[in-house]
Amino acid sequence: MIENKNVLQRYNLPAEIKFCKKCTMSNQRPRITFDEEGVCSACNFSVKKNTVFDWTQRERELVDLCKRYKRTDGGFEVLVSWS
Repeated sequence: MIENKNVLQRYNLPAEIKFCKKCTMSNQRPRITFDEEGVCSACNFSVKKNTVFDWTQRERELVDLCKRYKRTDGGFEVLVSWS
């Protein structure tokens, strides 16, 4: 027999659905938050990513790091891992 389960509670969904003022992302997306102006955290991070970070400097740092560990025997040079 199939039980009647509370979907909102089971999937931790909000009782009231809200949408981002910029991109229309809903608050049903996991880990999304909204600021006082109704803009989602993804939009806010996108703005920060394009205005705060110095991508040229970050690229230089990456190139310098890769050069530091560059192998001369033809073996693998970099192993990238996500945790």
